Amino acid sequence: MNGKDRPHDFLNQAVDEYLRGSLAWHEKELRKTEADFATGKIEMLDWEAAKEELRGRFD
Repeated sequence: MNGKDRPHDFLNQAVDEYLRGSLAWHEKELRKTEADFATGKIEMLDWEAAKEELRGRFD
């Protein structure tokens, strides 16, 4: 490996490490959301109903 390759390799490694951490965090949150949905802690709303609810919070 020559010196010109090293910064590129370092950047690729840094991006890979960031994405692994980011993806792990996202997977954890997704699993929590799925579990909360399965137990009824959260519910799915129709998109139009969700927009109206949000608008009501900020009016």
